[in-house]
Amino acid sequence: MKALCSAFSYSCAGTLWLLLSAGLAAGQSSPLLEQKIIEKLLNAGYENVTAQKVGSATIVTFENVVFRSSVRGLQTAFARSLLNLSPTNPQLCLVPIRYGIPMASLETHEIEVVRSKKHHRQIFLPHLQVGDPEQTVHFLDKTAFSNPSKTKSDLIIHPDFHAVLGNYDDPVAMQINLLPELRIAVFDGGVASFSLIVPLYNELESFANVPRLGPTQITVIRRFPFMTWFYFSAGYFYGDQYGVQGLVRHYFGRGKFALDGRIGYSGYAVMDHGQFLYEPLNALTGSLSLTYFWRPSRLFLCLGFHRFLKGDQGWRFDTFRYFGDLRLGFWAHSIEGEWNGGVRVAVPLPPSRYRSRNVFRMRPAERFSLAYQGKRETWRGELLQMSEVMEELLIDYFPAYLQSTVDLSAGKQ
Repeated sequence: MKALCSAFSYSCAGTLWLLLSAGLAAGQSSPLLEQKIIEKLLNAGYENVTAQKVGSATIVTFENVVFRSSVRGLQTAFARSLLNLSPTNPQLCLVPIRYGIPMASLETHEIEVVRSKKHHRQIFLPHLQVGDPEQTVHFLDKTAFSNPSKTKSDLIIHPDFHAVLGNYDDPVAMQINLLPELRIAVFDGGVASFSLIVPLYNELESFANVPRLGPTQITVIRRFPFMTWFYFSAGYFYGDQYGVQGLVRHYFGRGKFALDGRIGYSGYAVMDHGQFLYEPLNALTGSLSLTYFWRPSRLFLCLGFHRFLKGDQGWRFDTFRYFGDLRLGFWAHSIEGEWNGGVRVAVPLPPSRYRSRNVFRMRPAERFSLAYQGKRETWRGELLQMSEVMEELLIDYFPAYLQSTVDLSAGKQ
């Protein structure tokens, strides 16, 4: 039972274990229709929901738009789906969707039965494996999706905080803003984002005392066979840069590894008292990097060679992990003999669950990000920051990470 205890070292996994134990051990004998799974997920507020029988397996798709955490959204959908399957045939394939695009395929390929001495009953441990969503959704009728997400929108309120070390009279210079962002799913895999920077307090840029344009982009996501994705964003990004950026990501090693190729072409731009000032596109950026998810410690490890915004080139290493919903990460780079590094923290913002969407919904951002770097007075290693849509997908929907959040046998491996 030592392995069983380690499997539930995370509170969410423990909750899921209790649900599955109660439901499957009850021995429900009557077959439950796929429509009951659909109703359970729709009642929870999920979008792009369907449950279709393909051979001996039931394929369930869903888009989590109600839980702040993608992990909790996946665990809840998994529990509600599995509890409504026949215990004699609990073969389930769960496909999380984001912005209308299937992001992963998680399949129960074995149900292990363990005898619990504490509860004096059998406990069912689903073992999951990662599959290619292209192979799974090929069988589905997308026109049958219930509560589609297309054309629905969110008004997301982001807190924005900047601070730098100042002089003796003003030891810390700060800037505090609010960024309301309108995010619309215009088509499957197409997301439009418009934001405005509303200043609340400013001791930094002279132009930052009036409302101005914030990050505004159009992002397109496409999925290809063999676990390959393409992302493209065009518009105005964080760091006063406008332009385009593209990324191709390929997963391999059962979803534990990701190989990324990125390229961007941008220029400086800023809105100063209603006047949009810009330079011609002049910065070509790019990178080739490898990301690995180390399951025993639930760590993301990434190493890549980059061409940065100022034309400097070098190696960059990133690592981060989740502690519940809090994300803590460290980074370091080596550029032409100069080292630098820092820490990044993403703090979850309440509430943990949002109301269901109709056509329009207002909600806070999922996280509030803070960053600190060792050498501040340097121009080396400046990145063209990705759109928030791209960053969310690349981190929260990493296949091996998703698998580790719902595979109740995780502690045994």
